[in-house]
Amino acid sequence: METPFSAYQGDEPYIFVCYAHDDAALVYPEITRLHEAGFHIWYDEGVLPGSEWSESLAQHIQGCAVFLYFVTPRSVEREHCRQEVNFALDQSCTSLSIHLEPTEVPLALQLSLSHRQAILKQDHSRKAYEEKLDHALEAATVSGVTAVELPPVTTEKKLTMRLASGMVVLIAVIALLTWSGFNSFELSSELPIRDNTTDSQIRSIATQSIAVMPFLDMSPAGDQEYFGDGIAAELLSELTRLDGLRVAGRTSSFSFKQSDADLQTIGKTLDVDWILEGSIRKDGDRILITAQLVNAADGYQTWSETYDRQLANIFATQNEIATSVAGALGVRLNVGGVNAFRGAGTQNVEAYEAYLQVLQLSGFDQAANRIRLLERAIQLDPNYAAAWAEFGLAVASSMWNGLPEDAPAILERAYPLVLRAVELNPASAQANSLLATVLYPQMDWIGGEEAFTTAITLLSDRPILNQHANMLMRTGRTAAARVQYDAAESLEPLGGRPSSRRWYVSLAQLRFAEAREIVGWGNETSRVSQNLEIALNEGDIEQIKTAIRALPIKDISTAVLYSPVLSEFDSPGTVLSTLRRIYGDASTQWPSKLHQIALLAAYFGDPEFALQVKAEEVRNTPVRLGAVWYPVMHDVRRLPGFKQLVTDINLVAYWRAYGWADDCRPLGDADFTCR
Repeated sequence: METPFSAYQGDEPYIFVCYAHDDAALVYPEITRLHEAGFHIWYDEGVLPGSEWSESLAQHIQGCAVFLYFVTPRSVEREHCRQEVNFALDQSCTSLSIHLEPTEVPLALQLSLSHRQAILKQDHSRKAYEEKLDHALEAATVSGVTAVELPPVTTEKKLTMRLASGMVVLIAVIALLTWSGFNSFELSSELPIRDNTTDSQIRSIATQSIAVMPFLDMSPAGDQEYFGDGIAAELLSELTRLDGLRVAGRTSSFSFKQSDADLQTIGKTLDVDWILEGSIRKDGDRILITAQLVNAADGYQTWSETYDRQLANIFATQNEIATSVAGALGVRLNVGGVNAFRGAGTQNVEAYEAYLQVLQLSGFDQAANRIRLLERAIQLDPNYAAAWAEFGLAVASSMWNGLPEDAPAILERAYPLVLRAVELNPASAQANSLLATVLYPQMDWIGGEEAFTTAITLLSDRPILNQHANMLMRTGRTAAARVQYDAAESLEPLGGRPSSRRWYVSLAQLRFAEAREIVGWGNETSRVSQNLEIALNEGDIEQIKTAIRALPIKDISTAVLYSPVLSEFDSPGTVLSTLRRIYGDASTQWPSKLHQIALLAAYFGDPEFALQVKAEEVRNTPVRLGAVWYPVMHDVRRLPGFKQLVTDINLVAYWRAYGWADDCRPLGDADFTCR
């Protein structure tokens, strides 16, 4: 098939296209459109199927701004495509996979690409697909990467390219935040900037070096080799993010896969100080993974860890273990800046290991254990900013399980802890983000936004973007919150689980099916109560009754509130009288009492009473403030008292500074209206 245009040969940023030559009829229209849109495209226009790998291909991959892989059933089988993909991974290229057709990707290739971005053409309209692709490519090619000339690329030249890209992206983000005041802030949902915007913008000269060996398959069936390779590849990717650490390339390390050479010989051959090796053993639905760090000079093992996991999601397990191991090695080897991995910022290994244990604990019943471990981490390293910040979050999180009137005192205890973290390390994205999560519940929304702006500028990872989205959701800026949730989830496209709080946004935007899908990921206890809130907003009487019957009988809210409501459901006046009686009974309390009564009052047609009850809760804590943007609260938002409430809790000042809630708009400089 005749080629549509000549491959780009200039010195501006360009896109390297990887494809199967059998797919020319599919690929050529795609790259022609990109070419006509102004993108510089390099593709293999002259090499025929079956031709050998060439030095020219390697040089063009090294010099590209984006490695664009067109995935089809043919391309995943072609040896030259696999070589190009592996070489691009080896060079830490910014990569994007485009699935032109539904394709069953081989597991080994899935694991190699699991941390890369992907767009599935069949999941979008033509227009949406083209916009998504163009947006992703623009995000990468405008970052300042300059195509190299075509002698071999040296380490120094690649270092300069990465440095330039990171600095330009950082400046662009700061300029964007300054210009828009976050009013229209949107991170790229396809090619996140997190790799280039860590706390250390200029990568230091590596003082340590490491090689990652493929993990041995010790499973009884001997059928998990692909998973061992995937773990090693993911670890290699994570370790390349750490400043001060040189990582031997994947191709070089994996060349010893079938070798009998001892580790000292491998270390000398690859010119590395350390070797990371390990094994995997799959037994039923569980997998045991062992990793160990060996000194290449003497073969002495200096660190080891074993991970016993239920293999519910192979990609999530792979990512979790790779992140944990990379962080542990960062501490052991004294490499990586404060934003290089979660919990960075200490050289005390015991303190870091206590912090890692905290990250494995979830649920309110683990609060005491979380605090105990964090206190130990701080005792071991009093200057451990990440531990101070997480300590503050652990204290603040008790608001969810406490009465609204207790929240101000809880926040008063949490605030100095996260403030201490920022004082210890102002360049910590995590510390600034958690400071924001304690500021805005004290109704300092502007301070919270400023702290999030600092955090995201330092590091735009999934936890930080999710935390910012949670605040945006509570302010009523649901469209902006959706953008941030999408951006957060795009950073781990194979992670599976959606952001837990985004169902509030789905409800506010009348996306009821989507809300149910999101709450379906939660535990049974939360799922049944959240399904009731969805049903109240949809307004289907039978669904509401069914949802109430599904509530746990042992819960105090079921016995005291919902059972009487269900028995009187067809008499709204009687229900409202019952709600008022329960509201006035100070002897019976539970954390979500005011929230639940307010929603029922709004549903049964008494917006004034709903506002009275919700305002009492919200003036103490905004943890359930997102509910005021529900459809069922429409009449509540139209009341004069609602305007007074959002003014009193400082939301109006925030809206005027950063952007209005989706359901509110200004009327000049002194007034506003909500619907």
